[in-house]
Amino acid sequence: MPKLTNGQVPKLCQSERYAVVYANGQKIRLGKWDNATAQPTESSLKAYARFVAEWVVSPLVAGRSRQEGATINELARAFLNEKRETVLKNDYVSYEIALATVLQLYDGIPADFFSPKSLKAVRNVFVERGYTRGYCNKLCTMIKTAFRWGVAEELVKAETLESLRSVPALEAGRTTAPEGKGRTAVHDETVEATLPYLTPTVAAMVRIQRITAMCPCEVCRMTPGQIDRSSEIWYYRPVKHKGAWRNHERCIPLGITAQNILAPYLISKGDDDAIFSPITSMSERNQRLASERKSKVTPSQIKRHEAAMKRTRKKPLQKFWNTVSYACSIRSAIKTANNNLPKEERIKHWTPYQLRHAAITHIVATEGLDVARAVAGQKTINVTQHYNHSARKVATDYVLKQESQKQEKNIAQD
Repeated sequence: MPKLTNGQVPKLCQSERYAVVYANGQKIRLGKWDNATAQPTESSLKAYARFVAEWVVSPLVAGRSRQEGATINELARAFLNEKRETVLKNDYVSYEIALATVLQLYDGIPADFFSPKSLKAVRNVFVERGYTRGYCNKLCTMIKTAFRWGVAEELVKAETLESLRSVPALEAGRTTAPEGKGRTAVHDETVEATLPYLTPTVAAMVRIQRITAMCPCEVCRMTPGQIDRSSEIWYYRPVKHKGAWRNHERCIPLGITAQNILAPYLISKGDDDAIFSPITSMSERNQRLASERKSKVTPSQIKRHEAAMKRTRKKPLQKFWNTVSYACSIRSAIKTANNNLPKEERIKHWTPYQLRHAAITHIVATEGLDVARAVAGQKTINVTQHYNHSARKVATDYVLKQESQKQEKNIAQD
């Protein structure tokens, strides 16, 4: 069987009396081969043209009849290859977890044999691992999404997808899966206490995110070329964001305060360079450690450092932050701070996502839902409602008022 390079269309070959192609580990017949002229027949050439057209759309499906179907392995591999460049990294990792669990139980079986009971069995594995109820439901939805994609690619029968859709989500109080705690806002006092222990680069990222209510991935991927600086208010338009696939425009206004924070990081930067670079942050950290060093640097340490600088790194430093490294940097700073602070002054752990939650919650409380929706870049107000805690505040104020009136009445009676 001929070896194919990635993306190369299989060539039309002769196998005895037939014109064939070798694809996906199979020999696919496309018609007769004319031995008299040593050329393929006209019908086989037309069949090959159809094969090439199908290969461009989906290499896995090309030449496959609709009755053949695909295995779970083929479906998972093709689906993950499709989603690798089209979804955010965190979602892609969840897709990998969901489909890897399916393969753990149903490796090699036809995709059409995957039934509602099979999906429930996979879901039980999620529950046994200790995943929260919401995450279990999310992973099951992702499995259904993979089968829906398989139906569109003619890898799975529509009846299989419809049967999987009949499996309901786990309900609160009716499953052993734990409930998630939910994301809460981080207090400004906690953020301010953390800032001195962060590198200047990470501290600037935190301040920008708190002011603008950006997602962590948006502040990590900022480049000068994505910021329109032609007017008094700058506008940051991320090329990649979670609503891009729906043609949603994400435009983040940057006021004077945000501009002053960004200005030092824009000097000598190209349009595609990272505004906040992890390489710069590492250099700042090393300089801080060197300045806080109490003992003298020995000649042997200098030699080891010089030799290390000349060596080629096995894993090159990333040019951009990602949400994981950004969160790890904050967690490390909090850990360092708590090692040096008394117990009563220790900083409570928080994540970059809580910064966005805090910013949107503040805007909802002060400016209303519609303004918060626009600033957060959310398409509908239903999503912004999750940050609306006004009902709880009104109820709390009512109870406090009732208690106050009752105490005043008791005092008056005495």
